[in-house]
Amino acid sequence: MKLTLAKKKKSVLNSGLKKTTTSSGVVMWHLNGRPHSPWGLKPAISQPDGCEDWYKKGFRHRAGDKPAMIRPWGEMEYWVNGRLHREGDKPARILPTKKQWWVNGELHRVGLPAVEYGDGSCEWWENGKRIVRWS
Repeated sequence: MKLTLAKKKKSVLNSGLKKTTTSSGVVMWHLNGRPHSPWGLKPAISQPDGCEDWYKKGFRHRAGDKPAMIRPWGEMEYWVNGRLHREGDKPARILPTKKQWWVNGELHRVGLPAVEYGDGSCEWWENGKRIVRWS
């Protein structure tokens, strides 16, 4: 039996999903005491400065190749089930000064650098192990 979004929302609300807002304006969603993005449509934690964090049952997570952590100064991180992860040879951590490629929680990129710095330098990693390359 396929549940409609309205039924899913009602089911999740009945299971303990709670929304709180702090005096400083931080909005937090929790499911059974752990951060949880409601229906995958809203961040679990939203701050007035524009910072957003997405979680699924307490683990940083966002499906659909969308960032689970967003910072207004240009930082983004892609997480799946509590691990930095992004497929399709795309960086999982994007910062103003560097990009990092992560797969299943490990720095990893085959044949290309897994860390690229803004100054042009780079680091090579495979399966979480640094590879020293001599020019």
